[in-house]
Amino acid sequence: QRSLAAVEEAVASRGSYVVHHRAVWPDGTVRWLEGRGAVTVDDHGEITGTIGCVADVTERILATEELRRALEALEAAAASERLNAERLEFLVHLNDAIDRAPDERSLMTNVAFSAVPRLGDWCSVTVVGPNDEVAVEVAHVDPEMVAMARELQARFPYDPEAVSGPAAAIRTGTTEFVAELDDAVMDELDAPDEVRDVARSLRLRSTMVVPLVAGGHRLGAIQFVNSAESRVFTDDDVALAEVVGERVGVAIENLRLRERLHRDRFRKALDALLDQVTIGRAVRDHDGT
Repeated sequence: QRSLAAVEEAVASRGSYVVHHRAVWPDGTVRWLEGRGAVTVDDHGEITGTIGCVADVTERILATEELRRALEALEAAAASERLNAERLEFLVHLNDAIDRAPDERSLMTNVAFSAVPRLGDWCSVTVVGPNDEVAVEVAHVDPEMVAMARELQARFPYDPEAVSGPAAAIRTGTTEFVAELDDAVMDELDAPDEVRDVARSLRLRSTMVVPLVAGGHRLGAIQFVNSAESRVFTDDDVALAEVVGERVGVAIENLRLRERLHRDRFRKALDALLDQVTIGRAVRDHDGT
């Protein structure tokens, strides 16, 4: 069909054509043939036929194909190297953001905004406090989308028994990865129509949620989402997200340990001060002063 189409186009334009044929010889050898031809016309411009020749171009085709594969391999290697460099840069940036955080809330904010857009179009950090209080931080490159996300949080408050999302990752301690967030996945999750409408309106495409774990404690979860304009997440992205989850979980645990240590020191200092006041009063009463 391609050959006929090429010839028909040449006839219509009174021009030339080039066609390639893949031919299998009786012994199974694959050869490539190239046909080049042109339309012939008489003195009045009427088509009288075509004329051309055929040549065996197998070596050229195979060399071109080998070159194409080599170029694709080089491009893939360059892309992989560039992606690895970006991931390393992201981890360095993330560590700096964590080290600059004086408290949990600042840590959540720094992490969320460090991840966007380096690891996703969206990033949300959910942390469960010692008294089961829940805090959520959301980041997106577009401030209007952040405002929309906060509205969605009000419409869909945190449900500790949710079958998917951050709550499920926190409850089970396992990673959730959806490469393509399509209708089939929504059916599997038994998502209500309102949730489906939100996913479509935001054009959500790919998502991964990893728990924040430290010392055997599940402290929260971090979720990354890419929209329709971006690529789907891969297993390598999930591995990186899990590294981030471990790093953030340890950072939260360290902040809490530091806070407890400060409280204990303050309590001991206060107790010592009270003891001194008590001793002072006793001495005063004994001296009658």
